[in-house]
Amino acid sequence: MQPSIPATCRQAQAPFLQQLRRHVTKTIVLGMMTCTICVAVAYSEEGKTELPRVSPRPRSEEYGQDRILVAGNGRAVSVRISHPQKGQAEPIEEGLALLSRRLGLLGGAKVKVLGAPEHHQILVERCSDQRMSEVLRTEGIKEQVDERRLAQAYYLRAQQSHDRSPIVTIRGCSDLGLYYGLVSLCQLLDENETGQPWLPEVKIVDWPEIGCRLAKVSASESPLDSLEMLSQWLPMYKINQMGLQFHGKEAKKAAGYVVNTKTICSQTRKRGILQAIPYFCPFRGGGYDFSLNSDQEEYLEMLRGFMDAGASGIQVDYNDWGNTTRVPIEDVLDLVCRDLAQRHPEAIVLWCPPQRGAARYRGPASDEMARILSTVPETVWPLWVGLDRNEKLLQSETVRAWAD
Repeated sequence: MQPSIPATCRQAQAPFLQQLRRHVTKTIVLGMMTCTICVAVAYSEEGKTELPRVSPRPRSEEYGQDRILVAGNGRAVSVRISHPQKGQAEPIEEGLALLSRRLGLLGGAKVKVLGAPEHHQILVERCSDQRMSEVLRTEGIKEQVDERRLAQAYYLRAQQSHDRSPIVTIRGCSDLGLYYGLVSLCQLLDENETGQPWLPEVKIVDWPEIGCRLAKVSASESPLDSLEMLSQWLPMYKINQMGLQFHGKEAKKAAGYVVNTKTICSQTRKRGILQAIPYFCPFRGGGYDFSLNSDQEEYLEMLRGFMDAGASGIQVDYNDWGNTTRVPIEDVLDLVCRDLAQRHPEAIVLWCPPQRGAARYRGPASDEMARILSTVPETVWPLWVGLDRNEKLLQSETVRAWAD
């Protein structure tokens, strides 16, 4: 799962990332994207359709020559879930639903999930972390993949079967990894000239280059139904965090934002595929005065409500307000971390630095940013968009072309 920035830029950024934290969140700001990921198809220079491809491009992929028929017209495609947990996991259920809809568009084949070890065409296998690490090593992967990224890894193999073995095997050590594998399978499926679903012979080993991939959206200005649609679309492009940003004029008048955010937090927690992160600046329109204990408590009470609703963490938005609030950002981060540690110790705490100033979120990692990070808990992750020259890699015309 490679981000859409040139390899040379990624290499240049690495030393700066190491200066900040072992874990740094990269943000992907998405706008005007209403398209749905279905099938990525490569084209030759002559304009002839070649093989279906997975997007974003996997870390390792090997294609063979065979075209593998999945099922005849209208026939069932049998799927076996190996080592299922009690009560099918929501990510796997959602992945199977996507597969069912995809096959429904390709000749009307249906998905049949088997409860017993009968003959099946697709095997979805949950394995241990150790086993998944062994799979990566067996496939020649030399990189040491940390726990967070390993949990999102998957192995997919499609090959002709001359006995009763499955034609497709998807393996992962978490429900999320298996979901990503099922999404990739949906992208690989196509329809032949007689209307039957097929996919290319392929072996894919994929894991994210960045453990946290966040897309932010305005939860103040966007209608709830649009937010719900985006929360369903993002996982299909293997985005695993959704930043719900406040854009109101006054921080203490955020009722609409709060309702939208709690609704999305509740939905995403149930699905288990996307992490919702409220992205709130407490200083808009005068906002909260942290010299007052009552304002501190009111702010924390709002954050607790988000966490209780299902948020995976909190983002402290200091963008553009860092030099006007007279409140050191490290004090606010400490306040949030102390409170969350008591009730939600697993919560993520993100910090969006100012757009301008010594600790800004773009450009070389500054001494001021390093100083601030040295004074707050290591659980705080800064958002940092990289070097200045990367700022305008994605032009609006390019995004519109993708959507079209």
